[in-house]
Amino acid sequence: GPGESGFIPIQLKTDRFRGNLTKTVRVRTNDPKKPTSVLQIKGTVWTPIQIDPEYAAFSRLKSIDAEASKVIKISNHTGQPLKILEVESSNPKFGYELREIKEGNLFELEIKTAPPLVYGLNRSYFKLKTNSQDSPTLSITAHANVAKPVEATPSYLTLPVGTLDKDLKKYITIINNSGGDLVVSEPQIDLEGIEISKQELRTGKYFRYTMVFPKGFEVKENVSGSFRVKTSHEQFKTLEIPLKGYKRPVALPTR
Repeated sequence: GPGESGFIPIQLKTDRFRGNLTKTVRVRTNDPKKPTSVLQIKGTVWTPIQIDPEYAAFSRLKSIDAEASKVIKISNHTGQPLKILEVESSNPKFGYELREIKEGNLFELEIKTAPPLVYGLNRSYFKLKTNSQDSPTLSITAHANVAKPVEATPSYLTLPVGTLDKDLKKYITIINNSGGDLVVSEPQIDLEGIEISKQELRTGKYFRYTMVFPKGFEVKENVSGSFRVKTSHEQFKTLEIPLKGYKRPVALPTR
């Protein structure tokens, strides 16, 4: 009733968590003014050696020559002085600098990109060897995505194998991430009878090609070839999107 108090038992399994933790619990009541209340649980899950954050994530970089860095803090809670004996990176596209902030207790691992990177995903696994019996090896992942100056999506065009029972539309979007304006021209597809049209959704920046595969068109199981388009970008003069066929699931007869 009004003015009364009570207890709400809440259990939290922490075996899958490390470091700082925030969770919310929704409580529903029959209070007409506030039928739902939100309780917040905050805490720190103890680990012998805490890594914060657990990985170095570089947001979409605009250039393969981009120089960026992230700092990872390594805190020792074992009660014994910690030494980091060795650091290995699986990818030379990432370098590092290790600093001891509080002797035996707090370290900073600064992970840096080491250009030139590659377009798309760059990933490295850092392995840190320590003198700790609890955690003789620490693992940290670093990844950086570099946006291509010109991107086409999807990365391949899927077509249903068989004869089309109605017109099928497929779309290719071309995005210009470079500074200047882009010109795209001369679209081609390695199949006959396909109608191709272009929309320039943002001048020089964003384009969409629509392909209409007409009713009655037969897509062969071993369909091959690609959709191609020319661009005015010096590095990406031709964009090519391969064609792939897929078999549609057969509907089972109903009893």
